[in-house]
Amino acid sequence: MKTFPLLLIFITLFGSTAVQAAEDPYTLPRRIQYSYTIRNKNNQPVKNIEFWTYAPLPLSSNQKCESLKISHPYQTIRDRSGNHILSFVFDEIPPFGNVILNIEAKLLFPVYPVAHREDISNYLLPGKNIQSNEPEIQEIARILKAENEMQTVERVFDYVSRHIEYTGYLSQSYGALYALRRKKGDCTEFMDLFIALCRANEIPARGLAGYSIKENSLLKPNEYHNWAEFYYAGIWYTADPQRRIFKPAGGNYLCLRIINGNSDDFLDADEPFRIKGENLEVKIGE
Repeated sequence: MKTFPLLLIFITLFGSTAVQAAEDPYTLPRRIQYSYTIRNKNNQPVKNIEFWTYAPLPLSSNQKCESLKISHPYQTIRDRSGNHILSFVFDEIPPFGNVILNIEAKLLFPVYPVAHREDISNYLLPGKNIQSNEPEIQEIARILKAENEMQTVERVFDYVSRHIEYTGYLSQSYGALYALRRKKGDCTEFMDLFIALCRANEIPARGLAGYSIKENSLLKPNEYHNWAEFYYAGIWYTADPQRRIFKPAGGNYLCLRIINGNSDDFLDADEPFRIKGENLEVKIGE
């Protein structure tokens, strides 16, 4: 009889913990919209047009895509990085005609990043524009190395934020070594150098492409942005050295893709879409 109150307390506490553990940490709702206008510039019809773009990343430490509403039929392709690519086929666009493709997504974001287990081995390797094995980058990484991984990441972030000058948008990606040597670049070069210095210190890091958002958003082409994540204690944390934003609160960054930077990247890092067809132009948000 003396043990019954203790047992009751234990059951009550255990039950409360179980309920809390079952709660979904993705609690911040967002609705985003984006569109593409595909225009035939020619006086002849264009047939068998293929178009690809990214849906929001379905699940990560920093977001979860709940649903998609898309104006045209599509198929989904999943690449090696876990990105979801939307594939469209249009039979014909008439002379000087256009197709307007609308995409609406409902997402949930966590207040703080959530543990997300995955294979991180690829995010420790050098790659295209991530020259983490170059002696110049390894030397800076050695200088920035601190007593623990988080302190090292903070020093890398501070170094890149302070030593690279933002040039504005560049039509070509030049990579980490260019950023280190020239001390300038756009958001992609900031991202690349941060990733390379992390990887040179054996800290997993990767590049992301998407948008910074506030509440519900209509995405605009001039807001397309690249930033980075680093992996620490089972969680991907956001680092945006170009804007000097480190480990921000949830719901401020929408990821459309993880940038692998290798040959299996389906689309170019600088463009959120790809099209197959002659005499066509694509505009975002029109």
